[in-house]
Amino acid sequence: MKTDPSGQSITVVVPVYNSQDILPELVHRLEAVLSSLVAVYEVVFVNDGSQDSSWEVICQLAKDYPWVRRINLMRNYGQHNAVLCGIRAAKHEVIVTMDDDLQNPPEEIPKLLDKLVEGYDVVRHTAEGTTLPVARSGVSGHETDFANHYGGGNSPKGQRLSDLSN
Repeated sequence: MKTDPSGQSITVVVPVYNSQDILPELVHRLEAVLSSLVAVYEVVFVNDGSQDSSWEVICQLAKDYPWVRRINLMRNYGQHNAVLCGIRAAKHEVIVTMDDDLQNPPEEIPKLLDKLVEGYDVVRHTAEGTTLPVARSGVSGHETDFANHYGGGNSPKGQRLSDLSN
């Protein structure tokens, strides 16, 4: 791996909706990956109006792990809004967004960071079998919000985008 952990810090933003059962495993896997990459990191869970006990689980995880932060939205605002809320709360310059269902595993984070080291400003990872080249279709989901906010469209002016499709 090319990533140089010295001087880098990471925020992982995770929007949460009805995921009480998977959150402890997600935190354990994130801890294993992040602690091997950098000295300073945080995970920001944004509870997006879950109807199960996700908020209670997040609160317990925040007590058990000092690097876990929590935000509780008063109702379901949708995944993109929850992600943007977490990005705004992030303390570190490098921000990784991921879903709460482990569809994109934390173990892929080093690949994203390697692309940043290569000089890319925005990197995305898509699920296996999904191919959405950045140059043709732009970025999707929360990354579209990022690109539109910071660059006015699919390819932010002066920014390098990379797509890590499997």
